Amino acid sequence: MSDKPPSQERYERENQTVSFRISRDKKEQLDELVDDLEIIKKEWLEDIIGEEARDYERVWEEAYS
Repeated sequence: MSDKPPSQERYERENQTVSFRISRDKKEQLDELVDDLEIIKKEWLEDIIGEEARDYERVWEEAYS
């Protein structure tokens, strides 16, 4: 059994951690980009994922409709 309270377990289950390695140069570019946009990386990444999904759906419909 976990020592974490049920609310923390639920939060961690619903809000997954994502981690990856990139070069220092790319990390600095990412930091600058996000700083210029004045948003946090989480929001930026969620926006990118949403845009990519919409673009994929649009291209799929155009190609196979």
